[in-house]
Amino acid sequence: GSGKYSSSGGLSGKTITIDPGHGGSDSGAIGPHGLQEKNVTLPISKYLKSALESRGAKVVMTRTTDVDVYGPNASGVEELGARVNIANRNNSDVLVSVHINAFTNPSVGGIATYYYSKSGNDARLAQKVQTQIANTPGFNGDRGIQEGNLYVLRHTTPASVFVELGNIQNSFDQQRIILSDNRQALANWLCEGFVTDYNRYKKKTR
Repeated sequence: GSGKYSSSGGLSGKTITIDPGHGGSDSGAIGPHGLQEKNVTLPISKYLKSALESRGAKVVMTRTTDVDVYGPNASGVEELGARVNIANRNNSDVLVSVHINAFTNPSVGGIATYYYSKSGNDARLAQKVQTQIANTPGFNGDRGIQEGNLYVLRHTTPASVFVELGNIQNSFDQQRIILSDNRQALANWLCEGFVTDYNRYKKKTR
């Protein structure tokens, strides 16, 4: 180390698994005009992959097309287990699971990040990510970080976060997530969350 930092920041050499929520036989949440969650989480995840790679991270995706990860007709647990296995098998430093919420109350919206306290890293990472994405223009509120007893968070070895990028039932949020520019912006903000988290390691090295 010459003491100079490249633009790749603290992500250089880190492995991040991105899990685009749902897919294949599982549409995920469905909006009032038939918008399917699985068709929003994948493009956002692809933008996120590009953003992270441009910062020097190695990126693994649980799916890159509209498929069930485990295979057709998998049970819910088999499907979630297949996603977790990908993160664990690749010795990931981080797993991020990308979802869109669905509240039955369409007036509720906003962005939330869930974590499960396996170590001190999970809540801290969730807060860094949420701080970046919560203020994405046009979304209907900051729902903060919340502890969630979610399978993918509980069973992954690496620090992991589960983001809910708006409410598919909320007209504000739905208008935001259908636009490719906004999907790109969300991905960039998500990337910044990981960058700010890892930059704290970088500062310690001299």
